Amino acid sequence: MARLPNDTARIVIQRWLELTGAETHPEWLWKGLRFQSHESPLTLIGAISNNQREKAVALVEPAVTHIMESMGTRTWQHALVSSFLLDAQDRFGPNSATPLSFLERMQRLFNGPQISLDPESVYVDWPVEPALAKSVRLPVENPAVRIGNESPTISVYGSSGERKLKLRTKATNEPSSISLAATTLRAQGSAVLDLLRVALPDQNLIVSNSMSSTSARLPHLKGEAMPRLERYRTRMIVRHYLMELSNRDLSDEDIRAVSAMRWISMANARWHESHSVATAMLWPALEILHSKCVWKHVRRCSCAPGTVLPIDAYISSLRDNLTREINSYLRSLWAKKNDRQVGRVVPPQWLRPTLLAIDEDPIEWLRKVAKAARGSVSEDPLLHYRIYELTTLGDRKLNDIRKRCELDISELYQARNSLFHEGVSDLREERARYLAALAVELLLLTLESRAQLS
Repeated sequence: MARLPNDTARIVIQRWLELTGAETHPEWLWKGLRFQSHESPLTLIGAISNNQREKAVALVEPAVTHIMESMGTRTWQHALVSSFLLDAQDRFGPNSATPLSFLERMQRLFNGPQISLDPESVYVDWPVEPALAKSVRLPVENPAVRIGNESPTISVYGSSGERKLKLRTKATNEPSSISLAATTLRAQGSAVLDLLRVALPDQNLIVSNSMSSTSARLPHLKGEAMPRLERYRTRMIVRHYLMELSNRDLSDEDIRAVSAMRWISMANARWHESHSVATAMLWPALEILHSKCVWKHVRRCSCAPGTVLPIDAYISSLRDNLTREINSYLRSLWAKKNDRQVGRVVPPQWLRPTLLAIDEDPIEWLRKVAKAARGSVSEDPLLHYRIYELTTLGDRKLNDIRKRCELDISELYQARNSLFHEGVSDLREERARYLAALAVELLLLTLESRAQLS
């Protein structure tokens, strides 16, 4: 970070990694929307050159959208920014074979992928387990069957004693093309997998969480867990219902909570197969917990008078929850101090006394952190930006966030209707990922509060 040209470049990189991160809070996550912006992505380079921080921060999300639509997935983009743009290994420094400044690297990124020196096709494979005995008859005898023009191929390989299945698709030998092909394979291959499960009901077919490719440039494509379904939060909730409630009869509210977690479990099990299907499966969990009243009360609902809607709970606790996100970030920096080798950069000493106490007021704590970290603006500009944002978060901004969340939850409801009534979920993968993060956050907030109250 210290080698970047100015504070604006640093906050752009931090915001970019935050937008494409795996566990970012939904309020700070890229929302998977297409921006109708008149600004060219190249305008971001000008804003960085002129050290225009506010303008640059506003342009990061449209830049993420531009690259997402033209080249690859969020996971690939996150890795590209952390390796190519940030250049922690100094592969493009002044003394390297291909010296490129930060702005030159960003220019290349926006210009799109270069013509490959190795243009031949490669395959992206998604293994299906377990291996099939020779006696198991496949629904088709042809060892390679293509379903549609763009859909994956069902391939059979292995020895004569057993056969293995895999879903396969083609890509060019470019990391962005391979990553994009993996996204397409997941979206379309899950439907093929379901057909195979119906044809072979006694085989318990499953697919791996990761994929592989025949390219040496990107041989493995690792999957990731459902966003925001964090173990330290879910463990407390499940412990409550397994241990504390085992000595008494479950109330109607407890039964609803357990039923909601069953839907969360089913959605999580399907997540690595199809993000859009798994996201739509989270809606029943919200309905069960809140008697169909998620962002507004429905007619003749069974909610008790004064019941707080989940969207209201989300908005009212937003500042406190985002403050805890900052606290977790600072804790992670401090924890890494002992893991770093001698000579590496270590977390600043002001971190330790600024960790959030249990009964401490969030606003006062944020101001204390800002004061303690005043000299580190150039090291961590996004931290200061977030602290300022939270300390100035007023009712008008919260109302705007609520309106946006209402639209997001309505879209989640429509995805549920499309899946349950029409058999398809037309959510794009990255949009599904954001809606899943929001739905999981709403669910965990409700389950945590009920577990603490009962």
